[in-house]
Order: sequence, then structure tokens, then C-alpha cells
Amino acid sequence: MELWPPSGGGALDSGLAELNRFASIAAVDFAKTAKNQRYRRRRSAEVALLRARSMTAAVILGDRLAAGLLLPTFFALVEQEHFEQARLVLEEIRTLAPEEFAQDGPSLFVRLYQEKLGYSFLAEGDTTAAVAAYHRALAASEEHTRGRLKVRGALALCRYLTSPLDKEVAAKCRAELEAVADEARAASYPDVVDASTANAVLIADGRTNEWVPFEVT
Repeated sequence: MELWPPSGGGALDSGLAELNRFASIAAVDFAKTAKNQRYRRRRSAEVALLRARSMTAAVILGDRLAAGLLLPTFFALVEQEHFEQARLVLEEIRTLAPEEFAQDGPSLFVRLYQEKLGYSFLAEGDTTAAVAAYHRALAASEEHTRGRLKVRGALALCRYLTSPLDKEVAAKCRAELEAVADEARAASYPDVVDASTANAVLIADGRTNEWVPFEVT
């Protein structure tokens, strides 16, 4: 918050849009886990302010990474089971960075788009379409990043949910989720550790409901 210039003056530093967006994600996590209602309301207010500042910085600086600000709307639509509308919101990421989708290789925008596309299909129950989208997200992911670990974990979950009665598939998916948890733990990504561990337990129990998404809303 202290990096934001005073009202009515001060230049904005490059990268400030993304910094505020990540701060808003952290504030969402704090708000979710807070037991005190007053503290939770205060953190929720911070989320709104940080997102507004991220959008301001993105417009002024021309920072396309503000595409991440579309995601709260996307997640809200998925939660309401408006899956087609959620995927239309995702299309705006392609509009913001069309050149990223015209080339092969690692791309934050392509990974972000395909990962969230996969999540929308998974939430809708179409694991085949989800696997295809997550494979594309994996191809666009940088090595050894949080995003790549999330995609690997989601792929393992999708494969299990596609064939939950196949014990060999279940064992492989569980092993992959445990491996993702170990790598995430070493890299200090606690949210990925929690999701991977919870889904590995779900497979061990032979359940298909109450799976945990690898997403931060």
C-alpha cells in the first residue's frame, strides 16, 4: 500500500499493476481464513482497493498483466454455474494479448487462459475437455513455477475423475499429486500443497466428490 503515490501526484512504477493484483490475491486468502468478522470485512475492503489500483496502474502503464483482474468475475460465474458466460469472460484475455496466442512456447497469458478454461470444464463435469485444456496450459507453462505445479495437479485430478474405478489410474494420479505436493512444499507454495494433499486423500478414499480446486478466487 505504501508504494502507491499520494493522490494527485507521483509517477507509477512499472509492474505496479501486477504487484497490486498479487496483493489482492493475498488479501483474499487472509479474508477467507480470518475468524474475526470485522477483520474479514476490512481485508475484503482492501481487496477492492487493491484491484482498483491495479486497474488504474494497468491503464496508465499499458500493463496487459491486468488481464488477471478479469478472473474474479470468471470465478464468480463458475461458482454460479454460468459456465458459458465464464468462458466468454476468459476470451477477453485473448483480446488483451492476441500476439501471445499466435506463437508457440511458454506464455503467461496462454497458460492463464487454458488453465482457467480447464477449471471451468472440470467444474462443469466435462473432464475430457478439461484434460485437453490443461495439456495446452502445461505446454505454455514455464519450468519450475507455481503455475506449472498447479496444472500438473489439476491434470492428475482430472485423469482420476475420468476413470475413478481404474485402480492403476488412481494410483498413478495419487502419486503425481503427492509429487506435486512435495515440490510445492520445497518451493513454499502452501496453497498448492494443500490442494494436492487434499486431492491425494480423496483418491485414497475412492471418492469423486468434494475435490479441491487448484485456484485462488
